[in-house]
Amino acid sequence: MRWVGIAVGSIALAGAAPLMAHGMSAEQARQTLDANAPGLLEANDVPSVAVGYIVDGEVAWTAVYGERAPGEPADANTLYNIASLTKPLVAETFLRMVARDTLDLDTPLATQFVDRDLTDDPRAQKITLRHALSHRTGIPDNWRDRMEGGKLRLDWEPGTRAQYSGENYVMAAHYATAAIDTPLDRLAQQALFVPFGMNDTFFTPVEAWQGRVAGVPERARRGGFSPLRLTDNDGGWARLPRHRQHPRAFFAQPVRVHAEDRAQVLGRERLGRRAVGV
Repeated sequence: MRWVGIAVGSIALAGAAPLMAHGMSAEQARQTLDANAPGLLEANDVPSVAVGYIVDGEVAWTAVYGERAPGEPADANTLYNIASLTKPLVAETFLRMVARDTLDLDTPLATQFVDRDLTDDPRAQKITLRHALSHRTGIPDNWRDRMEGGKLRLDWEPGTRAQYSGENYVMAAHYATAAIDTPLDRLAQQALFVPFGMNDTFFTPVEAWQGRVAGVPERARRGGFSPLRLTDNDGGWARLPRHRQHPRAFFAQPVRVHAEDRAQVLGRERLGRRAVGV
């Protein structure tokens, strides 16, 4: 069965998908996007976008449009912060560990890690990797700083209700890295990035980032967008000694990736037919 997918650098450009009909050839799709991408970027206040076009699990082409920074074009070497789309990569990494019998989906996380805010809640002892990866731990919001007193809590029994939370993946990462005694970035490199040929994908800042990370628009207080900020290029929190970093900082750190690498993983896993963020 013929399968065509599009990996794009911003969900704001999901409108590009209808422009490319299923009957188009890869070259026709490229020409259509070449003609429409600049207008879509301007209409959505998006600085740049990277696109990978996938046919039958293979990358047919990649293209990049817009500016990485003011006056500086984005190109094939531009890296994008994929934010919460890091989660599928983390889940795939851990599931590969499960397939190798290195991790177990149903072992309680408490055998290796219990969050400091949950030590007095007996329900925390029941949370498993399966619960965390499927957002069924009982955590009621995305991050603890949105909860009363800035403390993590459980609102229901693990496994009984789904609620999206970044904290779930922080807990999963704490457990997995403790159980295997290997940092998360190294696990991802070993289990996913290297096997998939994702040679330019990173969790943590490296010298190769310099001058390559795409700027992101920062909304001003009264709406609209302020100039691009390029905080990723200076390393941010990662330059602090590990003991001074926020407890969730490393495990919540999003992946930086370019179009070719992201398209490779989408193509080989055939993760969908719609436009998704790079």
